Amino acid sequence: EGEGHLYFNKGVGTYNCFKCHSTGNVITLAKHLGDKASSIYPGLPQRPTDPPFSPDLVEQCHKQLPNHIKEYLLQNRGLSERKIEDNKIGWGKFYRKNWITIPIKDISGNFIYFKLRQDPTKGNAKMTYPKGGTGAQIYGWEMWTNKNPEHPNNERPLIICEGELDRLLLMSKGEKAVTSTHGAGTFKEAWLDSMGKHKEIFVCFDNDAPGRAGADRVLLMLH
Repeated sequence: EGEGHLYFNKGVGTYNCFKCHSTGNVITLAKHLGDKASSIYPGLPQRPTDPPFSPDLVEQCHKQLPNHIKEYLLQNRGLSERKIEDNKIGWGKFYRKNWITIPIKDISGNFIYFKLRQDPTKGNAKMTYPKGGTGAQIYGWEMWTNKNPEHPNNERPLIICEGELDRLLLMSKGEKAVTSTHGAGTFKEAWLDSMGKHKEIFVCFDNDAPGRAGADRVLLMLH
């Protein structure tokens, strides 16, 4: 849309994309664009590539969710076992690191990418896989559109929160919740066209400066 998001440091040969938050050098950029690093530096040893995203990969990651991560989600994040199962939360190795995998669907119900959260014993990094995904989505389209009359949470107020694990926590407590997948400031006005009817709507973002600004922005849209 005419905005500049990719910045290069010519002195050290690195880049930083402020749109998808990827960083690296000319080799990682070549791989990101689908080119082989060996075409830039012949003879460079090639690392194994990450698997292509697919519904089968979602299932594979879900089946290999380790007990210690499941315990973290249950005890530390307050998720219910059913929500972990229903939402196919998993575990996989991408970008040479281990991640909690949260599959994201589009409005038609098709898996389109993972939101990744770092092993909590290693840090709190967040990524998408594939890099950049397909842009921000509503995590919980089915609740946003409210088109399933048999859903047990239909009569509950809709809570717009900030973050996938917060949404899963609220759902584990019997609430009806959605979130934007890319942070407090990424909620799109175009999504209002597909919003269903809701008795009440609460906006519940993080209690920090970006969260408060993002909540005000969403409230103005809804108003």
